[in-house]
Amino acid sequence: MARRERVTAILSELRGTTWSGEDEVRSRLVDPCLRALGWNIGRTNTEVPLRLTEEMARLWNYRSRRMRRDYVLRTRTGQALHVEAKYQWSMPIRQVEVLLAQISRDEWNDTRRDGPKKDLALLLWGAKSQNVRRAALIDESRLLVFDWDDGWKLVAAEELFQGSPDRVHEAFQLLERAPRTWQQNIQLDTHLAAIRRNISVRLIAKTG
Repeated sequence: MARRERVTAILSELRGTTWSGEDEVRSRLVDPCLRALGWNIGRTNTEVPLRLTEEMARLWNYRSRRMRRDYVLRTRTGQALHVEAKYQWSMPIRQVEVLLAQISRDEWNDTRRDGPKKDLALLLWGAKSQNVRRAALIDESRLLVFDWDDGWKLVAAEELFQGSPDRVHEAFQLLERAPRTWQQNIQLDTHLAAIRRNISVRLIAKTG
C-alpha cells in the first residue's frame, strides 16, 4: 500500500473520534502517520531531551535547562524533522503568522506563559538549535508545517478531517522520510508555492 493510501486509511478510521488527550493523539494519530510516511518510531527518537540555553530556560521556567521533544526524526545525515503532538491546540492561523514573525526576529517575550504560544516557541527554538529546518505540530484536528528560510514560515496548515484530501496529502508529503530527486524537489517547490497561495487566500477571505 502506498504512503498516501496508508495515511488516508488512518485518517478515515479516526474520523469522528472523541479524543481524550495528547497521549491518544500521539498513539492513534501521530505515531501511525509518521510510520506510514517512512519513519521508524521508537525509544531513540521520541521524548528526546534538548538542552536549553540559560536565557531561554529562565524565560520558560525550565530549572533543569532541558525540554523534551516528542519526535526528533533523523536521516543518515542527522536530524531532519522535529514534531510535536498536541491536544486542542487552538491558535488561529493569523496569530500563528504574527508569532512566527516575532520569533524570526528573536522576540520571545510573548511566549513566556504556558499555552499555545509557548508550545510553538519551544518547537521552533528547539528545531533551530539543532539546525533542523523543518518542524511540524499535529493535534487531533490540524497539521501545521513550518520551514526555516531566513525566518520561520508556515508552509502548510490543513484541517485533517474537514479540509481538501489533496491538500492534506500534500501537507503530509512534507513530512515524508524518503530522499527526493531534484525533479521531485521542483515538484515539491511548486506544491509549496500553491499551499502558500491557498493560505494567503484563506486569510484574506477570513479578514476581508
